[in-house]
Amino acid sequence: MRKAQNPQPVMDYVLQNLKPYSHYKVWVNAFTWKHEGETSKILEFRTDVQGPSAPYIVNLTCQTLDSLYVQWERPQIFFNRIDYYFVHYRSENNWDFEEIAMASPHERAIDHGMFIPNLTANTMYEVKVRGATRSVIEHSKLFKGQFSEPRKVLLQNKCPMFNGVPYWIPL
Repeated sequence: MRKAQNPQPVMDYVLQNLKPYSHYKVWVNAFTWKHEGETSKILEFRTDVQGPSAPYIVNLTCQTLDSLYVQWERPQIFFNRIDYYFVHYRSENNWDFEEIAMASPHERAIDHGMFIPNLTANTMYEVKVRGATRSVIEHSKLFKGQFSEPRKVLLQNKCPMFNGVPYWIPL
């Protein structure tokens, strides 16, 4: 229960700290020092989603001399579903990241992957991934989530491997 002070003919109140994609019921009661008024009509609503937590990159491998393969696990925390993934990558020679968008192919899939083509051999690349969820209230809006930990790999013939896991350098 929340108490609003200083009554006015028309009042508004902002509910804060609501959980994403959660169902709520709201109603209003008026009180005087002596009596309680009738309860208003109950308003039921669901809050909008929020971006997912960070995915986890499990594989970053040189596929050919001009492409990488990145594989990641689905974020642990998400609301409703994950609609898209965004793979960001850059060479050591660039300041800005390039972005590849990918629709999430399977709602229940735990791991995902994609190829990053048209790269330059013998170049260090940094890759990071994040998920996004489409708003359930405003369909054109995407809530992008947290980025994975960035991973680096040197694009070359036969990337160095360590115990079956691609060689990567955490930032």
